[in-house]
Amino acid sequence: MAKTIAIVFVIILLLGTVFVQVTSRGWLGSQEEAGSVTEIARPEAVVAEIEADQAALRELVGASEAKQVLFGDFHVHTTFSFDAFMMNLPMAGGAGAYPPSDACDFARYCSALDFWSINDHAEGLTPELWEETVESVRQCNAVAGDPSNPDLVTYLGWEWSHIGNTPRNHYGHKNVVLLGTDDDEIPARPIASRSTATRDVIGPSTLQRLGLATLNGQRGLDFNRMISEMLSVPTCPDNIPVRDLPTDCRESVETPETLFAKLDEWNVPAMVIPHGTAWGMYTPAGSDWRKQLAGHNPKWQSLVEIYSGHGNSEQLPDWREVIVGRKGALSCPEPTDDYLPSCWRAGQLLNESCLDAGVDEDECGRRAVDARQNYVNAYQAGWKTLPGFVATDWLDAGQMRDAFQPAFNFRPRSSVQYMLAIRDFSDALNPKRFKFGFLGSSDIHSARPGTGYKEVARGEMTDGRGASEGAELRGNFMFGSSDDEDERVSESVPFVSSGQSPLQLFEIERASAYFVTGGLVAVHS
Repeated sequence: MAKTIAIVFVIILLLGTVFVQVTSRGWLGSQEEAGSVTEIARPEAVVAEIEADQAALRELVGASEAKQVLFGDFHVHTTFSFDAFMMNLPMAGGAGAYPPSDACDFARYCSALDFWSINDHAEGLTPELWEETVESVRQCNAVAGDPSNPDLVTYLGWEWSHIGNTPRNHYGHKNVVLLGTDDDEIPARPIASRSTATRDVIGPSTLQRLGLATLNGQRGLDFNRMISEMLSVPTCPDNIPVRDLPTDCRESVETPETLFAKLDEWNVPAMVIPHGTAWGMYTPAGSDWRKQLAGHNPKWQSLVEIYSGHGNSEQLPDWREVIVGRKGALSCPEPTDDYLPSCWRAGQLLNESCLDAGVDEDECGRRAVDARQNYVNAYQAGWKTLPGFVATDWLDAGQMRDAFQPAFNFRPRSSVQYMLAIRDFSDALNPKRFKFGFLGSSDIHSARPGTGYKEVARGEMTDGRGASEGAELRGNFMFGSSDDEDERVSESVPFVSSGQSPLQLFEIERASAYFVTGGLVAVHS
């Protein structure tokens, strides 16, 4: 009898182990596919009506008949992007898959754009997903009709998504947009970023993957498969010409200078567009675009995204989010009439909870000072130094108050006005500067190019997500959660990174309140 029980136990254990492995590794999941582009061009009557309206306006303002205004979106993500896939899981309030073919159809029939580009994060694109992306872009253009007068132009591209964990090693996000789609006009693989914040990330744990499958059903299994395939792509070796590298590796670089150098090697027509520069959700406090000036290459980088669904990065305010000392040490500034630093709010919250816990006033004052500095020292993860506090406790800390739809947790030294003002005088006879053209975009993560055409349907036309069933688990699994502890702490907890996904460090719950539909780029043609 005992032998039989032991055998049954071993069988159950083996089956359980197999189930865990099969579920967590995504063996039951489906591979993401680009889908099929609808093979119907925009109706000729619609195109004719638009042309007639433009002709009437040209006559009204006395503009040249040879000119027209075209509208587009150079910043679009599908669920080929790791973060877009997560944001559209059922547990995050999403509605499932949004493949590249959906983006093509939306641009053509819904937002009625003249052009758009696909910009999924290169860090998560496998060779198979890149191949599917290329083919989908070609399909979208094939439907456009007469190449000399297409109803829609679709550009191939990707996003170089660099995230540093300090101001010194952070370079931000940049879209790479390619002009052509022929084989000799396309790099063999997208060029990803390589940073200290992401290079050691090993993906969700086995427990997290089981949770994803439990909370999200088939889409959770699909996500686990995507993670496994993404992590299985080997890193391309360094110091080898780009055309000699294997086609099945992930090419990555640490700085914009090396990105430009790679593009020089490929020598294909392209442009690099930095974006979300002042967006503090992923940008460390104290980040300064001055360090990018020496390596700036206007051949590739001549435009900057000034506004998107993640907010406005234009203005340079009088205040600063942190004080940067001569040797780079950071400290917390005092609040002003129009700005409450997040680090200062951390001290206020800690002082309140400390007094509520019955600690004497002097000690609470000392703890508040520590709380401010701990917040500053944690960079993007400052809010994690105060477990137990919820998003509403932070009020509008970190937000620019007197501006049009400013980016969340605004970083002044990464604003566009700051970029335009600074100079590099290393070569006194030829000082360097940024000279950018401006554009708006959506930065949408649900394959909807051009959401900036109208502020409508926030739940679908922005990246903002509301609560859903299992939202509490959601925060603890993959996203930053503001309520990891039941009770508010009465003493700040210094943040120590444990190599978790950067997404778990970001203040996503608060940031979601500031997502908007974004803008468009208008071009005289």
